[in-house]
Amino acid sequence: MKLISTGQVLVQGTSEILTGKHLPQVQACGTDIAAIVIVGQGGSTWAGAQGDVPIFDLVEQATEVMPEIETTLIFNPAYAVLDAALEAIDGGLRRLIVITGGIPPLDIVRLLRKAKATGTTVLGPGSKGILIPNGVLLGIQEPHFFSPGGVAIVSCYSSLAAEVATRLTKAGLGQSVSINLGSDTILGTDFHRCLEFLKDDPQTEAIALLDYGNSGHSNLCLDSKLLGKYLNLGKPLVAYVAGHLLPREKPIPEIGSVIASQFASTVTTTSNAKLKINALKKAKILIADYPHQIPDLIKKAMADKFLTKSVS
Repeated sequence: MKLISTGQVLVQGTSEILTGKHLPQVQACGTDIAAIVIVGQGGSTWAGAQGDVPIFDLVEQATEVMPEIETTLIFNPAYAVLDAALEAIDGGLRRLIVITGGIPPLDIVRLLRKAKATGTTVLGPGSKGILIPNGVLLGIQEPHFFSPGGVAIVSCYSSLAAEVATRLTKAGLGQSVSINLGSDTILGTDFHRCLEFLKDDPQTEAIALLDYGNSGHSNLCLDSKLLGKYLNLGKPLVAYVAGHLLPREKPIPEIGSVIASQFASTVTTTSNAKLKINALKKAKILIADYPHQIPDLIKKAMADKFLTKSVS
């Protein structure tokens, strides 16, 4: 299953998202929102920039009328995400982007079991989605931070991706795609799955991997053998792990985790970040100590790649 689609998109969620900025922004980036599912509002429409978008009560109703829909963006409240996702899968959709975060862990376990059994790709929970600059927006990333080019950004937190994209653009390096995995502990798509996709992406010339030391899923770096095989992609890899300079026993800054830590032991970040960095070093992947170093490291890696090709 491809990770990214530029086809028709379904939106599942509550009416609040229709009055905000997200759907207009998605449409402004060229995404084709074909239908919206809001229980109890079926038969009405949403006045989008590209014309009226029909609203349905059920996913099945939407896909019967529009079988070309390939992707759904899930904005439902956390307690309703599992039902919405399972409904989407039963409705024949095989690409789910879960924008909502803070999903009960057992709900995600059930969802991922269903996804595996049906060949469904799940991005998130807590994902800001996928952005192809000047191409398509599947989620709620802020497109004005990005510019088209050849560097793919894979991250857990969109604010860090936006900062790095801005620095890359100022250095003359545009972005081919920005993929936000999500901030929840259990995720449907990890860094390795994204690297598998990006190795065959003709628009991507280099890859920036951005992780946090406090990301509980630890899916970036703890397997150096898996990471090592991507060195043969022919595409330079640069990684940055935020939080590696924090002192031990310092609570992590995300408010939900800080609150949770009050009911348990102190949450630490430094040891986890160091584990990830050590695995990256073992895999011989370039590591940036600070975000501002990423553009120069990518430029150097791309120049070295060009020289290697010239010599051979």
